[in-house]
Amino acid sequence: MAQFKVKPKYERLCAIRNDGLTDIAKAFDKVPHSRLHSKLTAVGIDKRLVDWLMDFRGGRTQKVWLFTMDGGKIYSTPCQVLSSVPQGTVLGLTLFLIYINDLVVETKNHLTLYTDDSKLFGTVDNISLQANLNQIQAWADKWLLSFNISKCVTLHFSRGNLQHQYTMYNSKTSSTVLIPTSSSGRDLGVLLDDSLKFHEHTAQAVSKANANLGLLKRTVSSRSSTVFLKLYKALVRPILDFGTCLAGPFYKSEVQLVEGVQRRATKCINGLCSQPYCRRLQSVNLPTLVFQQADQKLFTFSPHQKHTRGLSKKLFKSSVNTKV
Repeated sequence: MAQFKVKPKYERLCAIRNDGLTDIAKAFDKVPHSRLHSKLTAVGIDKRLVDWLMDFRGGRTQKVWLFTMDGGKIYSTPCQVLSSVPQGTVLGLTLFLIYINDLVVETKNHLTLYTDDSKLFGTVDNISLQANLNQIQAWADKWLLSFNISKCVTLHFSRGNLQHQYTMYNSKTSSTVLIPTSSSGRDLGVLLDDSLKFHEHTAQAVSKANANLGLLKRTVSSRSSTVFLKLYKALVRPILDFGTCLAGPFYKSEVQLVEGVQRRATKCINGLCSQPYCRRLQSVNLPTLVFQQADQKLFTFSPHQKHTRGLSKKLFKSSVNTKV
């Protein structure tokens, strides 16, 4: 769970998070077929289509097998599967989203869903947010789902935050559990911290990218631009580019840290080790990572910008020394 208190017009942006948000435990395995049928009917889907969808989901059995001492197998008696939707299928995910879609109407504060993760947004008000958590828990009990409380985290934003504590009911132990407070949490791959500066996200991305680059150096003997550059673009650069529209880097020291990964990568290519960084980039037709990420931001946000005068100059202003 996360909450923050800023200027009045943004005061409604407060948040809850598992893994950074609230997470439904074993979500795809716990959807009861009978209740899924009632929800499909309630949203207005034609009865024939509902029956076809239930045929896709129903009629499945499962059994357990064990190895014997002589190397053979022993199978249990097959039993019918009464819950779950097929994972790895588009239709299975669609059925799950239909099943949890009415969760958003149970809360007065803003609630966003992404598969089995959810974020609850509201003002810095422990009574309101706690009431919403209770409503979410009641909804889960009604529809035979449960939340993985061990993956739920509370994030407090701003220095003047009152650091309220929040609880959820654990149906397994029949007790109320305090949701732990953390200074950071991962949300859809982005490491969100309570200062909203994303220092930890950038540091982890650079560390992982350097690890992958080191692995390439040790395991790939070819240093031709054709081979090594393709591997770099496939295994290293996506790590640095992920989430940059939100998580930066925004500070000059972090920009240099991220750019350093590409500096080292271009030095590995045959014939480029002794050349300046800008010449190496020109030789392999690569932009600086700062330019690449600024281009992504412009592509992401420009459709929503009505006043973009001077925007390109601000976004593409170089903050990287390419002479080294």
